[in-house]
Amino acid sequence: MRKGDLEAYARKHFGLTLYSFLKKKAKDEALYDHEIAGILGVSRGRIGELRRGLGISKKDGFEARFERKHGKGAVAQFKNLIENPATSLADVGNTFGFSREYARLVYREIYGIPYTAAARRKREERERIRMEYSKRAQPMGISKMKDIRYEMDVRAKVDGAYNKTQDYRDREYQLLVQK
Repeated sequence: MRKGDLEAYARKHFGLTLYSFLKKKAKDEALYDHEIAGILGVSRGRIGELRRGLGISKKDGFEARFERKHGKGAVAQFKNLIENPATSLADVGNTFGFSREYARLVYREIYGIPYTAAARRKREERERIRMEYSKRAQPMGISKMKDIRYEMDVRAKVDGAYNKTQDYRDREYQLLVQK
């Protein structure tokens, strides 16, 4: 189709000039050239040529396309999942139905930086949480356990029971810890 024919088609079907139609589709709706070409029934190359000739640049509409494909609010959901220290790229990918590698690429598209810094931050946060949990799970610290062991050894020597077996010492230790 010639430019004049496309102009007439855009006016008839969309009520817009060709320039306004291409600008709306390329910039506002973030459609690719091949998607616009499908609407107008021409080749992708022809749309690219017209768009460049009219001075219309493409919008990086990754987020709009992502939401169009995965539903409204998908970008916000992706951000919430990816920033949670407990979720991995594989978990995020499984939620949306794509691979871990594609989740990494989506992260790069949305945030504009590689995932490595976020992965390091998430790993450090998981380690901090693990350490806090392990401190709560062990009310008796290592130094307290060493003190009990030393006290048992001293008591055994004082009582004159130098020949206690290791099993007996372990049983005594368990009884002392349970008290």
